[in-house]
Amino acid sequence: MNKPNRTQLLSLALIILLIGAGIGVYFWQHNKVDKANQQILVLTSTSNTLRNRNDTLTKQLNQANLDIGKLTQTNNFVSGTPCQTQQLALSEETGLPGASGGFRGELFSYQNTSQSTCKLNGYPGFLVLDSTGHVVPNGPISTNGFPTFKTSTVSFSLSPNSKAYFGVTWNDPRGFYSTVPPQYYCVTSALIMSTPPGNTIPLITSVSGPDICNDNLAISSLLPSTSTFGLPNH
Repeated sequence: MNKPNRTQLLSLALIILLIGAGIGVYFWQHNKVDKANQQILVLTSTSNTLRNRNDTLTKQLNQANLDIGKLTQTNNFVSGTPCQTQQLALSEETGLPGASGGFRGELFSYQNTSQSTCKLNGYPGFLVLDSTGHVVPNGPISTNGFPTFKTSTVSFSLSPNSKAYFGVTWNDPRGFYSTVPPQYYCVTSALIMSTPPGNTIPLITSVSGPDICNDNLAISSLLPSTSTFGLPNH
């Protein structure tokens, strides 16, 4: 029997080497697939957990909103006591008549959204927010505006669904100066933030009226009627 020559031995060794390498690659790839499958299982489990948690939070949020609605719409507030922020809704109403030239003015309202009558007396807080949501510094707000507002406060009751009104006026320096001095500015307001008297939590509403300027910004006290502002009585 002839002994295998060197070439045959090398060929056999090469074949054995290639078979071994193939087996190694197979197990290496198989191990990678197993790890990938394990990662998929972990990610799927995590995704399901997050989805369940999100569903739970959504249900809790919906229930919280329902509870808030129930608290607001039921006699949770003591009738005849000062109005709480949670009882009121802030809205922009209309422009004020008589505001012309460089003068501007807007009317706003608080509506009693609860089922309890409450009382209002005094001046509301008032801040302007720009389009980025930042509060626009406006300095002290006068209680003597244009047109002439009642500077004395009036105490009155606000029954369910009724509205209380306040006016805000200002000068538009662009109507008085060819070049507006740097201390004056006007902003196209995105939001108005107003705090009812005696409260610390503000109400917020979007506005669509004219640019609000910081020149001679003035505010009225809360009033039960629009007649003081030269508008038909509401």
